[in-house]
Amino acid sequence: MESGLDTAKLHTDFEGKAQQLFQEDLDFSRQSGVRGFPTMFFTDSLSNRITVYGVKPYQQFEQALLQLYPQSVKKQYDNSPGFLFSHFGTLTTKEFAVLTGVTFDEANVKLKDLAAKKVITRQDSKNGPLWKYVSQ
Repeated sequence: MESGLDTAKLHTDFEGKAQQLFQEDLDFSRQSGVRGFPTMFFTDSLSNRITVYGVKPYQQFEQALLQLYPQSVKKQYDNSPGFLFSHFGTLTTKEFAVLTGVTFDEANVKLKDLAAKKVITRQDSKNGPLWKYVSQ
C-alpha cells in the first residue's frame, strides 16, 4: 500500500534538525513526567492540567475535558457511514464503532456489509482491518 511519503523530504529532514527536535521532545517528556505512550495533556486557561496516559477509551478523554471545562457540551455530528468515510477516508473497526456509537461486533457486521456493497474496501494489516472509502 502506498503511503504518499516523500522519502527525499524525510531524508533531508532527518539529516537536518530532526534529531535535535526529537531530543527536545524527549527532554520535554522527561520534564513533564511522561510515563508512557501516548500521553495527552489537557490544559485550561488557568494552567490547570489533566494528564491521560496510555491507550484509553474515548470517554476518558471526554471526562478530562469536562473536568477542566464543565460547561462544555458535546457537539453532535453526522455519524452516517457515508459522511464518516468521505470525511476521514479510512477507519479501523474500533474507530468506526466509537464514531457511530455501536459495539465492535455491530461495527464489524456493518463494515462487512458496506464492503460487500463495494462502498468501502478492506485492507488487512497485522493490527486488524483498515476500511477505506471507495471514491465514487
